[in-house]
Amino acid sequence: MTPAPFDELPRTPAAHFKLYCFAAAAHICGQAAATYGSRAAAIEQFPFLAGYEDEWTAYVPDELEDTALDQWWRAALATWERTAAAHLPLRALRDANGLGHDALTLFIACGLLEEDARFGLLFETMQGAGQRRPTLGLLNAWWRAADDCTEVRAQLRRLHELGLLRFLRTDAPRAEWACEAPCMLWDVLRGEAQAKLAAGVYYHAPAQLPTLAALVLPAELRAQLTHLPALLRDGATQAFIVRGPQRNGRRTLAGALARELERGLLAIENLQAATDERLAVLGALAVALDALPCIALDVAPGESFELPSLNGYTGLLAVVLGKQGGICGEPLTRALTFTLELPDPAARRLLWAQSLPATDAQAEAELTEI
Repeated sequence: MTPAPFDELPRTPAAHFKLYCFAAAAHICGQAAATYGSRAAAIEQFPFLAGYEDEWTAYVPDELEDTALDQWWRAALATWERTAAAHLPLRALRDANGLGHDALTLFIACGLLEEDARFGLLFETMQGAGQRRPTLGLLNAWWRAADDCTEVRAQLRRLHELGLLRFLRTDAPRAEWACEAPCMLWDVLRGEAQAKLAAGVYYHAPAQLPTLAALVLPAELRAQLTHLPALLRDGATQAFIVRGPQRNGRRTLAGALARELERGLLAIENLQAATDERLAVLGALAVALDALPCIALDVAPGESFELPSLNGYTGLLAVVLGKQGGICGEPLTRALTFTLELPDPAARRLLWAQSLPATDAQAEAELTEI
């Protein structure tokens, strides 16, 4: 039996991302060849493209027309994915939002400059005006079907609505708007999910989070939380809010619940306004990481914060809030609220005993009085 294309690649997010980069680059190579009359002429103009073609020449049948080549990549990626049991961020984003192969290659094309700066020269040569990022006009010309001039624009708008793309230079004519992929999302899709994704945005993998059983909680709250994971799994509630003083374990509790659901925790801090640009990409990050988004707010007494829906995300949401201030918004229409008070002396004693097992009784008693 002939091995499937790229069968030797490990089924990892990084390998999946690499294959989609190749698929986007193959499409661009075909468009450059059409512009210069042949692939040889395009490679003479942009020699670096030869290195990309060398990567897939052994797999791709010779002399495929551009449309057939796109279909080949679509089939090859689908075949490779069928044997990938691991969570693949690109696949998760595609499936959660009903995106097609063309939409993903469009998105990847917008970020190729982050991978290889030489694509910037290619884009600039094709569209001029010193613009090294692909524009709406160029992408529409390269991806549109002969009988449909609107589908590519619709796909780009959809990618923007989902937080996968940013439009730059929006004071120019629309065809000259440049497209950019958010860096923190791009890194996650590359398989490089760091603990700190951006200022005030943090990711914790499930194994890094505490278990619910390990938390030191008041008996009444623990009883309330006993059946919560089951309620969260079946969709009976769409959000939970943890109120209480600062630095008393509210985020830790949200992380423990995320672990119970076998998900990571995606925390955003210091959120001051619903227009914060980090919110635009938070939904996409949550899907890509398979993580529970946790939003920390500090709302003044007598004020209320209206939380907008997260682009491209309809799953469970956690909110960490002080004892004062209100919160509302469409994501919170079916929310449960819990209050976590500061630990009492017995709880503080247990916490210190867990953290400092060698502490003597006198020191432990002194610490719990602080």
